[in-house]
Amino acid sequence: MSMRNVVSFVTLIQGHFQAEQYIAAVELFVRLHREGHELNPFVFTTILKVLVSMDEAEMGWNIHACIYNLGHDSNPFVSTALIDAYSVSGLVDFSRDVFDGIIDKDMVSWTGMAIDVGKNVHGCILKTRYEMDASVGISLLDLYCKSGDLNDAARVFQDIPERDVVHWSFIIARYSQSDRFDEALEFFPQMRRALVAPNQYTFSSVLQACASVEALDLGMQIHCYMTKFGLDSDVFVTNALMDVYAKCGKMENTVDMFLQTENKNEVSWNTIIVGHL
Repeated sequence: MSMRNVVSFVTLIQGHFQAEQYIAAVELFVRLHREGHELNPFVFTTILKVLVSMDEAEMGWNIHACIYNLGHDSNPFVSTALIDAYSVSGLVDFSRDVFDGIIDKDMVSWTGMAIDVGKNVHGCILKTRYEMDASVGISLLDLYCKSGDLNDAARVFQDIPERDVVHWSFIIARYSQSDRFDEALEFFPQMRRALVAPNQYTFSSVLQACASVEALDLGMQIHCYMTKFGLDSDVFVTNALMDVYAKCGKMENTVDMFLQTENKNEVSWNTIIVGHL
C-alpha cells in the first residue's frame, strides 16, 4: 500500500491478534507510532487486548502514560481495557483507580469492574472451601461466560457438586452461542450419564449446535428423546429440530415437522422458507 493510515495498521494488528501472533501485533503498533499515525482510542483498546493475551499486561504502564498524555484517559472503552490489563496483572488497586476516574461510567466499564470483583469473590469461595449451591454456581458460570472465559466457566461447572438441568442447559447454551459447537455437544451425553433429565431449553441448545455442525445422527437421536420426554410439541424445540434437518439436507423431514406443528410462529415459517432456498 502506498498510503497507509491508522485503520490499515489496526486492521492488520487485529488480524495478528486473532491468529495469536502477538509479537507481530506489538511490532506493528510500534511501527504505527514511529510513522506518526494518530494514536486514538481504537488503537489503545486494540493494543491493550494484545498485551493482556500475551500475559504482558505490566507493559500497560507505558500505554497508560501515553493515553494520559494524549487525553484519552476519560474514554470509557480505553479505561475498560486498562481496568482489564491491571486486573490481569494483579494490580487491582490501579484498576479501581482507573474505574473511579471515569466520570461518565457506561455499562462496559461497570461490566469490566464487576467481572474483576466477581473473580475475587470466586477466589474467596475457593480459599474458604465454601461449597457452591445452585445459585452461586449459576452466577459464577454467567460471570465467566460474559467475560468470554469459557474454559474457566467449564472449570466452575465441574466444581459444582450437584449439577441440575439448569446448570447443564446453561453451559450447553453458552458454548453453543460462542460457536464452540463440538464442545457443547460433548456436554449432552455427559448430562445423560449423570441421569439428569433434559428439558426444552437443553434440547433447543443442543439442536442449535447440531445444526451448526450438521450432526444429523445426533439430531435424529435427540428427536427420539424429544418424543420420549413429551417435548415434540414444543414450538422452540420443534423449530430447532427443523433447522437441523434443513441444514443436513433432509427437507422432507423439515416439511413433515412443519406440517405437523400446530402452534407455528415466525421462526417456524422462516426456517421452512430458508430451508427451501
